[in-house]
Amino acid sequence: MMIQNRNMSYQITQPDPATQLIDNGTDDLTPASTGLPTPLPMAVSTQQKPGNQVPPLDRVDLYVEPDLLWNEETGILAEGTEIRKSQIPFENAVYRKMIGQSVEGKMTYSSGSTGELLAESPVTVQLGGDSYSMDMPQKSLLIRVKDGLIDTPLFEDRPYNVYLSVLLQNGGKDCLLTRVADGVQSRLIEKYTDLNILTLAWKPVVVSLNDEYWGQCNMRESMDADTIIQYEKPADASSISTIRGLSGMGNQEYLELINRLKKSDPANKAEDREYLEENVDVDSYLNWLAAEMYFGNADAASTFFAYK
Repeated sequence: MMIQNRNMSYQITQPDPATQLIDNGTDDLTPASTGLPTPLPMAVSTQQKPGNQVPPLDRVDLYVEPDLLWNEETGILAEGTEIRKSQIPFENAVYRKMIGQSVEGKMTYSSGSTGELLAESPVTVQLGGDSYSMDMPQKSLLIRVKDGLIDTPLFEDRPYNVYLSVLLQNGGKDCLLTRVADGVQSRLIEKYTDLNILTLAWKPVVVSLNDEYWGQCNMRESMDADTIIQYEKPADASSISTIRGLSGMGNQEYLELINRLKKSDPANKAEDREYLEENVDVDSYLNWLAAEMYFGNADAASTFFAYK
C-alpha cells in the first residue's frame, strides 16, 4: 500500500502495518515487535501544484490634497469633532454633510501582474455607495474624469475602451460580510439568465490613497448616466433621466407616472394598459423583481434604479 502526502511517500509491505504501541515506562511510546517490517520512507519527492494561482489585483492610486479629505470641518472623509457613533447612521459626521461634494485629484490605474501604467487622468472624487456602508472606516469613492476619459478597457467582460466614471465600492451593505455578494449576483444574472436588466461590471482592485493603503475595493461601473450612455448609446446623452429608489424623490415626471398608474386599471381598460406599455418596460421590471426575490434583497426599494 502507498501512503502519500504532499512531499513524501511511505511503502508498507503488509495490509496491516506493524504499528502497535507499547508502554515502555517512559514518556515515549514504541512499536511492538510483530515480525513485520517497519514502514520506511521512500525517496523524498516534491510536487509542483498546478494552477489555482490568483493573479495580483490591478491597482488604483488616488492623489488628493489631504486637507480636502481630512479637514475637520469640510473634509469629505473627515469624522469631525462632534460625531456620535451610538448607532448607524452616525450623527454629526462631517463626511455625511459633504455628500455630493467633490474634490479634485489625480488617478492612476496600473496592471497588477506587470505593473504597467494603463491610465492616468485628472479626476474628481466624492463619497459613493449606500448610506449604511458610508459609516465604515473604508468608504466607497465615486471617481469622475475631470478632463477627457479613462482611456483603457477596465473590465475584461465589457466591450468598452473608455470610461467617464467608476465606483470604488467597499462592498456596500455586504461590507462586513463577504464584500462580493453584489458583484457575484450581477455575474450570475449575466452568465446564467437572459433577464433584460442592466447589470454593473465588477472587478476587485487594490486602492491606495495618497500612497497609503486604502484596502481592496470592488471597482464597479457607476450607477448613473455615464454607464447608461455606454449601454444604450443614445443620440442625445442629455436626454437621459434617472431615478434612484422606488419613491423617485426629486423626479417630478416619475412621480406623475406613479400617481397615474395607481389610479389606472390596465387589466381591464385598454387605454390604461396602452399608457403603461408606452411608459414602462414591463418585461424589464418583472425581470428585476424576479432577480431581487431570488437573491432575497431586503433593501430592493432603496437600491432600485431606473432610467429613461
